[in-house]
Amino acid sequence: MDRAALPAIDRLLRLVPDLPRAIALPEARRLVAEVRAGAAAPEDWERELRRRIGLRQRRHLRRVVNATGVVLHTNLGRAPMGAEVAEAVARAATGYANIEYDLDTGARGERMDGIGPLLTELCGAEAALAVNNNAAAVLLMLSAVTGGSAGSAGQAGA
Repeated sequence: MDRAALPAIDRLLRLVPDLPRAIALPEARRLVAEVRAGAAAPEDWERELRRRIGLRQRRHLRRVVNATGVVLHTNLGRAPMGAEVAEAVARAATGYANIEYDLDTGARGERMDGIGPLLTELCGAEAALAVNNNAAAVLLMLSAVTGGSAGSAGQAGA
């Protein structure tokens, strides 16, 4: 396309005044650059700009159907939460919570004070620890079954 025929960025932004400028501006610039490079040739500039902005504004995480046959699929978020659990998480996450604050003493507490006793009771264990990722869980489990030597395996050359 002839450089003179390319619309000015300001003109493109006026086509979409209802959309956030912070998102529309970089998309308009990308669109003009692609047309200049011959990688795109929109028939309707406004429609193409709205389509691109719509794709950008779309939420990254969306519900999907797990038809893989793997029940706890790592790439699909593992196990879904039950409605009651999700509601409890939402209640806790939409305000302040005493994660590391001991309400009885008014002093700093420990994160495990809430979950540790529940896990030990549930599992019938002497002690319990909750972590927030699989790698930490595997390391802790290996450390427990190897008498603590698993944690030093990655430090052999140090």
